[in-house]
Amino acid sequence: MSVTESKSNIVGAEQCSALETKVQSALARSAIYQFLSLCFFEPEEKTFQAIKSDEYLNNVQESLNDYLALNSSNGKASAIKENLQLLRNRLKEKPFEGISSEYWNILGSFSAAKECPIYEYFYGITDIFQHTQSLQELADIGGFYGAFDLKLSEDTKDRFDHISIELEFMHFLTYKEAYALENHGEEQLKICTDAEKKFLKSHLGRWVPLFTKLVNKRVQACSEQSEPGGFYSEIADLLSDFISLETKLLRVRVAEAAELNTEAMKDETFQCGACETTLKAED
Repeated sequence: MSVTESKSNIVGAEQCSALETKVQSALARSAIYQFLSLCFFEPEEKTFQAIKSDEYLNNVQESLNDYLALNSSNGKASAIKENLQLLRNRLKEKPFEGISSEYWNILGSFSAAKECPIYEYFYGITDIFQHTQSLQELADIGGFYGAFDLKLSEDTKDRFDHISIELEFMHFLTYKEAYALENHGEEQLKICTDAEKKFLKSHLGRWVPLFTKLVNKRVQACSEQSEPGGFYSEIADLLSDFISLETKLLRVRVAEAAELNTEAMKDETFQCGACETTLKAED
């Protein structure tokens, strides 16, 4: 073998290794987004039993370990791993009825809708003359989904700005990124990564920090009234840390929402979703 051939083989191996690392990172991110999405939906027993299984939680743990190993964690790795372990313990210890009760105490009740709404519409704009911007944000979210031929399932009961729906969309994008890395060229890959950056900047990265703070505030208030909410405090912390890492990984600069949209809170037509929704590809 000549020196030139040897160098060529080394370069080829390095390129292959770099590609595998990128695919592994994208798949790890996708799995974490999916887990977070499932945890913020209104609990259903079938889904609850699936996500608390050892097989599923081991996969989430492995994905999180891969993510933290492949990307900078800014010193948060140990705290994030500890938080996931607390979540695993909580899922193992609590029956479905306990998690369901926590959900209604923390996120599902009418008072929760005012204190820590799970819809993006309620975050960040307080000027009545800018109220239409919130409606434009909703249209923007729908535009993201439509660009990838996704529509909302007809047999569900939440709007497309629900935290779980937005997380599910990022699960889809990151999985599509992994597929593009292995099967398509730079053009398809760039479509995925550009969409991820834009969606984080305009949506999840903007309102998740305030949302998770409000969830923890409500958990504390409910705990003082002997209404447990530990699971949602832990999943909120994991979501907050993960989105923070994602914005740094994708080098996205975000203008975080500082407060709830008081004008939107007065709009009773948006207080709850008209129909539950999950994303699916159009036929």
